[in-house]
Parts: sequence; structure tokens; C-alpha cells
Amino acid sequence: MRILVASHTYIVPLNCEKLRTLAQLHPDVEVVIVVPQKWKPGGVQNRLVQPEAVDEGNFRIVPVSNF
Repeated sequence: MRILVASHTYIVPLNCEKLRTLAQLHPDVEVVIVVPQKWKPGGVQNRLVQPEAVDEGNFRIVPVSNF
């Protein structure tokens, strides 16, 4: 099974743990998370977030260009 998730929520590594665990459940499960290359949340968290690409076999995080 291949799962594709596109969301700015998964820029934060802690938020990726449930999807990483899902990818580890079975060797046929592949999870790819697409996140923005740069994200400035605003509010109390006002730092620019720039996630790095992750490739752990059947779990990947792919930053893509945003406007």
C-alpha cells in the first residue's frame, strides 16, 4: 500500500511519528509526506521552518518548492 500525505503540519518531526510507525507496520506499506520547503507559521512561533528531506526506505519526507 502506498500512502501520500501533503501537509505543512508534518514539517515538525514530532508530528511525523505516527506516519513513521505506520510505515514500519508492514514491509509493503510505503509512506511519502510532501511538505513545503519553507514555512513561516506566524503567531507565537515566528521562526522560519525549513525541513530537510528524509529517506528511510519505506518512509520519506519530500520538501517541495512553495511560493
